[in-house]
Parts: sequence; structure tokens; C-alpha cells
Amino acid sequence: MLALDASSIIHAWDNYPEKQFPPLWNWISDNIASGEFVMAQVAFEEVKKKAPDCATFLKNAELTQIKINNAIAQ
Repeated sequence: MLALDASSIIHAWDNYPEKQFPPLWNWISDNIASGEFVMAQVAFEEVKKKAPDCATFLKNAELTQIKINNAIAQ
């Protein structure tokens, strides 16, 4: 499992639009669906604020959001 970073996914969203690069976004969506890509809940909230359309894409792809807790922080 790989954790997506908010700034990286926003950068990709802004510079490689879904309409121009559908294979990239299909690949990302497929990896989200398979559980390979996840994102910390706090990172998802950042995406939601800065790139709402990207957050909608991630949500529609059924992105798993990981809540940060003490065990993860340690």
C-alpha cells in the first residue's frame, strides 16, 4: 500500500488534466480501487480545500482515507 501525498496529487491534477491524460488517471483510479493507493485523511482534506474537483475524482474512485492515530504517528 502506498500513501498519496496531497501536494503530489494536486500537482498531477493541475499539470496533467484528466481530459488530456486519461491513461494516467485510469491508472491512478485502478490503483485506488485495488487498495494500492491510500491517503491520510488530513491530506485528503487539504486536497478538498485546494482542488475540489480532484477530491471528487478521488472520492468517486473510492479512495481509502487513513485516520492518523498514535500508532501511526509513532
